[in-house]
Amino acid sequence: MIFQGSENGERQRQDHQIGHDLVEVIMRQVQAAFVHDTSTRLPSVTTPTLVMHGTADDMLVYSNGELIASLIPDAKLHTFTDVGHLFWWERPEESADAVRRHALG
Repeated sequence: MIFQGSENGERQRQDHQIGHDLVEVIMRQVQAAFVHDTSTRLPSVTTPTLVMHGTADDMLVYSNGELIASLIPDAKLHTFTDVGHLFWWERPEESADAVRRHALG
């Protein structure tokens, strides 16, 4: 990789390192998610739980959100129709409203 000039080159090196580190973190998170399974412990959750999931999530299928909600006693599932993995980004007001309603009981 070619980095131009001293100040600009240093900035490019930093940006490159940040990008490399970010990819590494994401890859480790993905690897951990595929082997980590706590589904057998979910029925013991006693805290009021709100599961939020988008129907168009390409990272975690919607049925996973349904499964999680069904395994936690009395959990509520809030569905974001036609929304992907970043539901709080795509529908911030709806997300905040769902959390607020859940927190207030």
